[in-house]
Amino acid sequence: MGFHRWLVWFALACGVLAHAQSTPSRAPEVTFDDEAALLSADFNLTLGSALEEALARGVPLYFVLETEVVRERLLFNESLASRSETFRLAYVPLTRSYRLSSGLYTQNVSTLEAATRQFSKLRATRVAERKVLQKGERYVALARLRHDTSQLPKPLQLSALASREWSIEVDPVRVTFFTP
Repeated sequence: MGFHRWLVWFALACGVLAHAQSTPSRAPEVTFDDEAALLSADFNLTLGSALEEALARGVPLYFVLETEVVRERLLFNESLASRSETFRLAYVPLTRSYRLSSGLYTQNVSTLEAATRQFSKLRATRVAERKVLQKGERYVALARLRHDTSQLPKPLQLSALASREWSIEVDPVRVTFFTP
């Protein structure tokens, strides 16, 4: 893992980069099935008026869910598994609904709250294969949900840099667990 990436995760773990409008509402937990470690957690995600207005005007919003499992070391953490998933949220004026897309998955939802709930509540999300985890070892699962402003049209990217109304990052999730 590169020094820059390690520095970002370290800062997240310390809460330095976490500009939060809310905190996770459910205690995060790691469970196991036969093949993987699974993370469950809730993020309270509230879009500000600027983002809701942009959606209503046809600007799609992109959100990124990043997860990582690390083994903590004295100087540098060892990253064992990481995953990133991008969600695209758009308003469809013809049907007055919201369209949520991620990869090949697309779903139409009637309300904005229901749409954001789909990607802000993790339920048994696979974070690491069991074969990379050693029995009895201590690990840390990290999860972060953020708004990807780099996907906005260029004029709005400048607005996002200058205004806090475009920032919706929530507190990252950090769970320490032992492999059974």
